[in-house]
Amino acid sequence: MRAFATIATFAVLAFSAVTSALPSPAGAVANVVNGSPSAPTVAPSADDLKSNLYKAMQPVPTPSGGHGGPKGIPDVLVEVNAKVLPLIKDLTVKIDAEVDVHVILDLAVKVFAEIKGIVHAACDDIKAVIKADVSVVLNLKGILVDVHVCAQILAQLLNVIVLAIALVVKLCVSIDVSVLLKIAASITADLSLIVKLVVSAVVGIDVLLKGVLSLVANICVGLKLNILVNVLAKLGLGLHL
Repeated sequence: MRAFATIATFAVLAFSAVTSALPSPAGAVANVVNGSPSAPTVAPSADDLKSNLYKAMQPVPTPSGGHGGPKGIPDVLVEVNAKVLPLIKDLTVKIDAEVDVHVILDLAVKVFAEIKGIVHAACDDIKAVIKADVSVVLNLKGILVDVHVCAQILAQLLNVIVLAIALVVKLCVSIDVSVLLKIAASITADLSLIVKLVVSAVVGIDVLLKGVLSLVANICVGLKLNILVNVLAKLGLGLHL
């Protein structure tokens, strides 16, 4: 277990290096709908977003050999990632082959509407895990994993979703993306709840998350995803709306 924890620590640090290489839900998108000067912006280029999204989707190292047992938060997060990542990967393949921004937006709206339901259900699953037995919240397939592992799995979920949203907004900058941003605001509101639940149940994970979420935290500021920004700011990321 100690050896695996060491591997996980290096994996988190490596992922942090990658993500630091770049420069109510309705309220979160109100300015977009009104077309105000504070409309959303995405600083990284589309190529940079694609590159970081690809890296964020790489498999997270997890222990093998578990045989069930009480369900933990990592179990829930792994299940969510197993559903979300293929949807995002398929979306990126399709938009790479598409030049019509209206088609790209339509594809994204359908995908993120599905992701919205997946993430929302995960909130209830994590609540149930914490309520059932807080002593096994770090269980993964019956194995009590290191906090670094849980942090990396959660960071992957947030990074992949936010980077994919930002990529679509960047590609569709010439058209109205308010429909997508309304869905994004709902998804990130649920992600905010997940972060708060995990931080409250897993001691020390807030420090680890701070190191691997700086890029997407700043992207959330640009996209006006204020609920998630407020939660991430509490991790000490120095964000300003």
